[in-house]
Order: sequence, then structure tokens, then C-alpha cells
Amino acid sequence: MKRHIFPIAILLAMATLLSSCKKDKDDDDDNTPAATELKLVFQHLWNGSDFEYNQNYSVNGVEVKFSEIRYYLSNFSAMDDGGNVNNFSPVLLVDAGIGGTEALGSLSIDHLHMLSFNLGLDDVTNHEDPTTASAPLNDASMHWGWNPDEGYKFIKIEGEHNANGSFESFSIHVATDAMLKSTTEMIHSDVSGNDLLVFVNIPLEQWFANVDFSTLVGTHGGGTTAAAVSESAQLSIDAGTESYGPVELSMMFHHKWGDEPFSYNQEYNVNGVPVIFQEIKYYMANVFSTNAEMESVYFDNVHLIEAGMMSTRTLGNVPRNSHIHMLNFLIGLDATMNHEDPTLADPPLNDPLMHWGWNPDQGYKFIKIEGESDANNDGIFEPFSIHVATDPMKRSVVKSIGQDVAGGRTLHAFIGVNTWFEDLDFTILVGTHGAGAAALSVADNAATSFSFE
Repeated sequence: MKRHIFPIAILLAMATLLSSCKKDKDDDDDNTPAATELKLVFQHLWNGSDFEYNQNYSVNGVEVKFSEIRYYLSNFSAMDDGGNVNNFSPVLLVDAGIGGTEALGSLSIDHLHMLSFNLGLDDVTNHEDPTTASAPLNDASMHWGWNPDEGYKFIKIEGEHNANGSFESFSIHVATDAMLKSTTEMIHSDVSGNDLLVFVNIPLEQWFANVDFSTLVGTHGGGTTAAAVSESAQLSIDAGTESYGPVELSMMFHHKWGDEPFSYNQEYNVNGVPVIFQEIKYYMANVFSTNAEMESVYFDNVHLIEAGMMSTRTLGNVPRNSHIHMLNFLIGLDATMNHEDPTLADPPLNDPLMHWGWNPDQGYKFIKIEGESDANNDGIFEPFSIHVATDPMKRSVVKSIGQDVAGGRTLHAFIGVNTWFEDLDFTILVGTHGAGAAALSVADNAATSFSFE
């Protein structure tokens, strides 16, 4: 939602003047609205993805890892469109590496027009004694112990940067009364039900837009760097009733034989030979998406796909309102995964039937195909098997997607299974395991069989 930064005096004046977004009310309705709990859901992002501690981020050309980002929020007030105000007493100490939901209290207003609060602590609270204060003001690590007259650290940031070829520690502690900031967020939401959730979305990369990490060791108080972080933090806060966090990207698999859905135990004609497939499974791994600027989101999962059934797999989270320009993945496994011990591995790598048990050094079967063929066209079907394996047989797939992501997205993958066998001669095929000519042909054709809609 659009936000505004107002001086306190203006806020008080606005309390008597605001009349926009007013609800129609029955003149004779004197019923008190049912109490609804106001809760804040904190979502800390970095360029649209979930923020994480000890992750490498690029800030103005310098590699930075954060180990701690915590900050105080206080003096919460909720105002309706008629100027009625609910004040809330909690002081919140928010950890950017955790986020979470915080309850402020019950609303007596029936429309939340705007929500105001401080980033930091007012001059009374800031000078409380942390040894006698209640939580979270009793956290000694958030107080200037060596300079107690200055009070609390409103924002505490710790980490390491690699400005000079190796990682070195840095700290940014925003403090002193003068560094107090306030913000007002326009919410425009009717109040009903047990809970009203307001999502507080904070793109942390904005906090450091004006920080030069190439020279930063530490700043404490209200210096230039601390002031820049405080002002950027104030402007970055965006609150509303919609989550701005990452959304889930999924992939649905549609295996086709020509224009028809592919099925097990159905007779197909492959280069003049009747063939019945009883099992087709394959691994998909190392999936990542890229946007138009070639920025990538990597998904840390492996999928075992079965062609005989339509299925959906969750890939992972991508930034809300992003654009999926390209999707990249392997058919097969990289060298590290391929040589895991299936007796110790997590699903789906713990499937012993997808591993070369009699030749374990070769790893997993990237593609496993089992069935029967009538090689002589005499009505007698004989078993065959195609097992694509060994490190060189993995295949990289890069596909153009061109789809926007708003509230989540399922990519529909259409796989032309019939094309996998275009070059095979089932009149002589009994079995191939590893990297033979038939396995090589299937691997190459499988990699080109994907299309997306």
C-alpha cells in the first residue's frame, strides 16, 4: 500500500479531518463492533526473495553476509476514516532473520484506515533501565552498555563484508533520540472476524542502498552511515493486507503420445513394432529460473517423475510479481548427487530400484524404461529395458517460459514421450544399460521433448 511519512503534529490534525474511504453506516446502528485482534506479519525480503542470515548478498558491488539485523518498533496506533484512534502499548523487537507474527491488541474501530508506528523508541522509553525493564527492553545486547546515556540501539546490524578479498566484520548500530523515525501506512481495510492480518513487508536491500561497505568497519549512534540506514529503513516499510512475500512456483507434468495422454499397458506403434510400456521414470534436478535480466532463482530439490501419471511438483518460491523468462533443469543428476549412497539418501534418491545395485559406482538410473515389444509382429511380446545412466548421460534442458508470477504459478510441461523412441529399432532391442547407443538416443530425445504453456 502507498505509505506516507508525517510529523506527529500533522497526524493529530488529520485525526479530525480524515473522511476519505468512509463506509456507509446505518444511522440507527448503535451496536459496538465485535473485537478483532490486530496482528502484524513481518516479511523480510531481499530483491523479492526471503531474506536469510549468512547468505551472500551483493551491496553496491561488495559481497556482504548478515548475521544479525534486529530493530525496535513502538507507539502503534490505528486510525479509522473518522479520526477515531486505537493505541497499542507493545514494544516489538523484530528479528529480520526470523520474521513472524506479532499481536498488537484488540481493535474497537470497524475500519482500519491507517496504521502509524515508530522505528525506534521515544525519548522516555529510550532511557529506561534495561536491568529493570520488561521484555523486550531488557535485552542488554540492544542497549549501549558502554554509553548508557544514549539509550538503546534502535537498529542493530552485524555481519561481514568482502571488500578487500577476505571477509571482515562490520557493525551498524543506529541509536540516540535524534534517530527516531515514524511511519504511517495506509491500510484501507474493514475490521471483521477474529484477526486482521497486516503484512509488514520490508525489502532489506533498500536499507543499504547508500552504504559504502568498501570502507565500513563500524558505526554507532547517529553518524552518516547510521542516518542513511535509518532513513532508508523508514522509507522501505510497506504494510497492507496483502502478502508481498515470495510465491510458490509449481510444475505440472503432462506426458503425451502424440496428441493423446500417455498411458501404461497400452499398445503403441514404434517404427512398425508394437510396444507396451509398463514403467517410465526419470530424475529431474538442478532446477532454476531466470528473469529477463538473467537473475536466477535456484530450487534445492530433486524430483522423480513417473510418465504414467499426471503429477505436480513444487519447485520452490520465487519473488511475487516476478517474470519467469527461462527455466533450466537436468534430466538426470549431477555428479555429486549421482554418487550418493541410496541407503542413506533422502527421497527420491533412496529408491533402490532407481540405482545400479549391481554396479553401484555408476550411480543412479537417470531414466528407467521397462516394457514389452512384439519384435516379430507375431503376437508374442518379449520384455525389454532401457536404463540411461552414468555421469555423461545427464542432459541439460533450457526452455523459454515467458510467464508472469503474481499470486503463485503452475507451469504446465508437456512431454512428447513418443519422440523419445523415434530412433530406436525395437526389432533388435532387448536391453541397454548405461550409455549405449539406444540409451544415448533416448537421453538426447528426452531433453528436447519438453514444451511449456
